[in-house]
Amino acid sequence: RLAALCGRMPLALRIAAAKLVAQPSRAIGALADEVSGDDRLAHLGVEGGARTVEAVFATAYQALSEPARVLLRRLGRHPGPHVSAPLAAAMCGVSTVDFAEVVAAHLLGELEPGRYRFHDLIRLFAQRCALDDDPVHALRGGR
Repeated sequence: RLAALCGRMPLALRIAAAKLVAQPSRAIGALADEVSGDDRLAHLGVEGGARTVEAVFATAYQALSEPARVLLRRLGRHPGPHVSAPLAAAMCGVSTVDFAEVVAAHLLGELEPGRYRFHDLIRLFAQRCALDDDPVHALRGGR
């Protein structure tokens, strides 16, 4: 269950393991319960907040160009793990979207040409970015 909540992502699993090592009496189920709460990203970090899954995602996000950050934020509004190129273009209010930069940053994976997949934890991060960095869009739910 904990591995699934970590999305089987090596970094998230390593952080969860570090939390368990730091508190040997802590049960794996208790950590899984904590991670399954409202803010999974907040619980996938170690003391001090410098080593978190979210910090790694934020570093990759900040390195993107503004159009790529907008794309990621808009895709964060999509409820599912998969998105097609035409849907992404419609969400961004443009005729075509270039996914190359976001894919190269490992923030989105390509399933097949024209279909892309979010990792569960990255989708949560993108949703947070949409709320934090694109509040007008997030409140209106549109362009």
